[in-house]
Amino acid sequence: MDYTMELICSAWGIAKKYKQMLVEIADECSLSAAELSVLLFLENECKDTAREIAEARHMSKASVSKAVDSLYQKEYISGKADPADRRIVHLSIEKKADEVLCVACQRQNELLECIFQSISQEEMEILGQIAQKINRNLCSKGRNS
Repeated sequence: MDYTMELICSAWGIAKKYKQMLVEIADECSLSAAELSVLLFLENECKDTAREIAEARHMSKASVSKAVDSLYQKEYISGKADPADRRIVHLSIEKKADEVLCVACQRQNELLECIFQSISQEEMEILGQIAQKINRNLCSKGRNS
């Protein structure tokens, strides 16, 4: 059986639900969806630069830059230049963002539990490996086209 279209439709469905959740929470917290996406990335990932956010979230550098600037102004994040390369700024979350992140992380977890409720741990590990391969393929395709 060919699962290609099923996979694509599932990805679209997940992306649609996730974006809908981001917009709802962002509206409640007086943020843009891009700002909330940046905050959630910094909260959930080990990476911390605008470039890494843009690549991982498939966002334009301009939209990440705009979101980061706004979050700086709101004092939700701060940045520190990399000592080895001062052009690189490592972002970190400030205490002021804790309330927003508490709400956002809770809702994010609820959505993920709903999406993956009947999938075993073993299936999740396989799905994760497949997702990593797909993301690598997407990234390499983006550089080649």
